[in-house]
Amino acid sequence: MKHLRTAVTLTALAAFTALQLRRGRTGTPPAPTDTAAPPALPVTPERVSVLVPGWKAANDLPPFMEAFRALTHPNLQLVLCVGGPDGSLELARRLAPDHVVLEQRPGEGKQKALERSLEESDGDVILLTDIDCRLTDDVVQALLGTLHASGSAAVTGASMPLRAQLSIPLVRSHYATEVATLPGRAEPVDGLLGRSAAVRRDALKGTRAFSVPAPSGTDYTLAKVLAQAGHRITFAPGPRIESEYPDTVRVYAHKQARWLRNAYLLGRRYGAEQEVRAVQRTLAVPFVLSGLLLASPLFPPLAVLAALLFAHAVIGRTRLQRQAGLAPSVLGSAVHTAGDLWASLKACRDILRGQTPW
Repeated sequence: MKHLRTAVTLTALAAFTALQLRRGRTGTPPAPTDTAAPPALPVTPERVSVLVPGWKAANDLPPFMEAFRALTHPNLQLVLCVGGPDGSLELARRLAPDHVVLEQRPGEGKQKALERSLEESDGDVILLTDIDCRLTDDVVQALLGTLHASGSAAVTGASMPLRAQLSIPLVRSHYATEVATLPGRAEPVDGLLGRSAAVRRDALKGTRAFSVPAPSGTDYTLAKVLAQAGHRITFAPGPRIESEYPDTVRVYAHKQARWLRNAYLLGRRYGAEQEVRAVQRTLAVPFVLSGLLLASPLFPPLAVLAALLFAHAVIGRTRLQRQAGLAPSVLGSAVHTAGDLWASLKACRDILRGQTPW
């Protein structure tokens, strides 16, 4: 009888999974790409300073500079603050002789590098991005046009993987979940993506946002400081900046754990109760699944329930890939789900240890 129950439950699990995958193939069609023209820029272009910190950035500097040189937007200033034992500073000076190049010192961190870069810049608008990103004219115009049209103090865009990375199943699943959460139009948002954002200089100087201690979570800190000062952040729809995404589950779990930990600790600091509760629910998931598995010898259907919950997450992510117009991969969804569980455990460990810098 025991073996019969096990066979029935496993058959039910297989049937459930097959049914959900079938529904995923015939369900919601791919989400349409935003093809609307970006808002118009001011008649007289404002001076824009692009601040780019980078530690051990020797591999990323050449492709970043190649993309930057291709920009045609007028009145751009580039401020690089790079360093590390890989010769990043010397390489930056060779590749960007006509731009501002600062040395990022060991242990200085991103926040201090941004503070120093701001002091060396002269733009009315500060455009923030990362050294592993590829700026394009379309992305710059979407950010600056939305900033001008919305009257906001800051705007934030979205990112996408490097084109070559879209062949990696984990990357596709990760990207699809991001796409599913993006606003469909220009509207106020609570957060800010530090690799694709534009902020007015007077807002940064008035709030001294880069002077606020932030050993980790610079993007989160900037968004909360601006919001507390009454500044609005608006989402800039349209083209997404290409950025290097984690391509292994180990790297993904590390970065996701950092994000969870920052959202929890900084959310408590800034009184973002809803965000903290959302993180708490995420952190609880691996413990719930572990509890079901540990109790399954006493009540075997609990193991099936744990498997169903995992399968449900995998199926949901596979659907999101299809909705985003990506080639769906069940394996990628499974690896992505496992990476999130690992990240939650790592984040819990770091929170309990009181670990903040990375």
